[in-house]
Amino acid sequence: MNNTETDYEQIELWIEAYNNETQSLKKKQLLTLIVLTCKNLVNKISYGLARRSSDPVEDIIQVGNLGLIKAVQRYDSSYKNIKSYLITYIIGEIKHYLRDKTLTIKVPRSIIELSYRINKLPVESIEDAGNKYEKEFIEKNSNLSNEKIKETVEFERRNIISLDQIQFSGDEESKTLIENLKDE
Repeated sequence: MNNTETDYEQIELWIEAYNNETQSLKKKQLLTLIVLTCKNLVNKISYGLARRSSDPVEDIIQVGNLGLIKAVQRYDSSYKNIKSYLITYIIGEIKHYLRDKTLTIKVPRSIIELSYRINKLPVESIEDAGNKYEKEFIEKNSNLSNEKIKETVEFERRNIISLDQIQFSGDEESKTLIENLKDE
């Protein structure tokens, strides 16, 4: 075995030792050893999934490490292939993270792409055109119909907020949006 290969049989032994260990310091040391040994695996998966996301790759790596830790904590020795088991947990955790950050309302991909294209138009030109002529300017410079532009602008204007979002009032008291709603 060369230095670039990971010994998954050894990792499996460490995971079993981690799950059988009762001393917290030894558990932490074993978990750290496992995470450091699987660093290349987590990085490879994270970089692959980061290409499909706008999130910083460092965040995705951290989420991948959380998936690895969950895999270690939930490991059952009846699994045949430790590498596949770890990969499944890491990918699953990253996909859950990315899915949780997406829109709650499904917007057609074509509208998202049009929004991107419109936003790539020179900002100076749009500002020069002014709000009154903005739609006409975009229509002329993007070869899009007025209806498509209208649909895209409506997509960009949506403002979805969580009922758990904290709102601050003038008296420095913070409440969530749902706490501020009347009970009717």
